[in-house]
Amino acid sequence: MNLIQIIFILVLIIAPLSTFFHEFGHAIAARTLKANEITLKMGKGKRLVAITLLDLNIEIHSLFFIGGHTISKRYPYYKKRELIYISLLGPLSNGIIALLLYFYLSYEVNLYIELSFWFNIWLFTMNIIPIHMNNKYTDGYIVYKLISEGQK
Repeated sequence: MNLIQIIFILVLIIAPLSTFFHEFGHAIAARTLKANEITLKMGKGKRLVAITLLDLNIEIHSLFFIGGHTISKRYPYYKKRELIYISLLGPLSNGIIALLLYFYLSYEVNLYIELSFWFNIWLFTMNIIPIHMNNKYTDGYIVYKLISEGQK
């Protein structure tokens, strides 16, 4: 397998699937908190597909490999601890997936599984660290802001 093929698989398959499971973690958290509306968006650009499965709205955009975002609404609005829970479940999903892939790799070596393992570790790590840059912020930053607001 050459480097171009590996990058192709990483960008078009592994990254979007890992991102989907990250966003799905947020959606699961919102669902357990009885959200009135949950929308999981994959990518940017023109919307290609919009489906609803079990009250979860899923949108796939033309540049599906460029990130994702989950939006949930609930009335009455979420409490601070509930927002922390929703924010943490995205990165924790990647951490759990990475752990499962690690155990799989201890039985069978597979390049794609190893790439998936490292990408999920990266997603977990980068999203748990509080980073705010150019109007974008990580889940860790959201948790940091929610916790620090309570200490003022």
